[in-house]
Amino acid sequence: MNQSLRPTQAENESPDADYKFANLREKIQIINGVRALRTRHKLQRLLDKYPTHFSPTYPGVRHKVAKALRIPGNDKPRIMDAHDGSFTFPPVKEVENRDLETARAVEFFVGRYLEDPRNFDSAEFKQDINTLSQEYKIHLTPLPEFIPFITEKLLQAIDSDPELRDAISYFKISISGESKIVIYCDYGKEKAQKALDRIYEHFKDYEKMACGSGCLFNKKITDLIWYAQSTSVLKMAYYQHFVNSPIDSRGESVFDQNLVHFKGAEHVLRNPHQD
Repeated sequence: MNQSLRPTQAENESPDADYKFANLREKIQIINGVRALRTRHKLQRLLDKYPTHFSPTYPGVRHKVAKALRIPGNDKPRIMDAHDGSFTFPPVKEVENRDLETARAVEFFVGRYLEDPRNFDSAEFKQDINTLSQEYKIHLTPLPEFIPFITEKLLQAIDSDPELRDAISYFKISISGESKIVIYCDYGKEKAQKALDRIYEHFKDYEKMACGSGCLFNKKITDLIWYAQSTSVLKMAYYQHFVNSPIDSRGESVFDQNLVHFKGAEHVLRNPHQD
């Protein structure tokens, strides 16, 4: 930090020091808010070029941020931004109302285990895996400067590829921490495999745009493409619960060694990069 900008001890201890720091925080929040608004507008302009296969609403409980969104008299698909620095694109029309029962069940179970990690010790957890294992995500990890390019390529792929539209639900862009694009597959291993195959076909030639770092609890397909089963917040809660538990009470882990999948070959997707 520049020494001239560093507050002196007298300034730190002055009566209005708290006010000054609060004012600084407020300015930083305003700057971040303006940046987020600009990013949202840029992404919205991209979406406006390929609106055909996107819904103007966010039905169900597929994502905590994705509640019903419709402006009276305007059925234009719209970007939603969230407090966590992510921007959610609307659902693909072909799957927007498909299997909402599973969506609600997954949301309920994840919430249950996050609320009280002791539930991981219950016999019901292994039964609930039958539902939790239906969720897969694909991550694209480009360098920040390539986020607009990769986003437009994904929009073009959705616009032109009916097989991809049938296999994914929606996607979001996270710009907090490491930038990445998170693609939510439609439920079940079969849909996830189809989504992974199609994403690989569309993005296999853009590996040099990858940021070079991986995704936590994910399996690498290429430097740019990764996938995971279930959600990272559930895996982190599970990991922290058992790390802090006595060794003799941990039992057998329900996840594989790297917490990519639940245990069992039936959960693993085929790697299209190796075929």
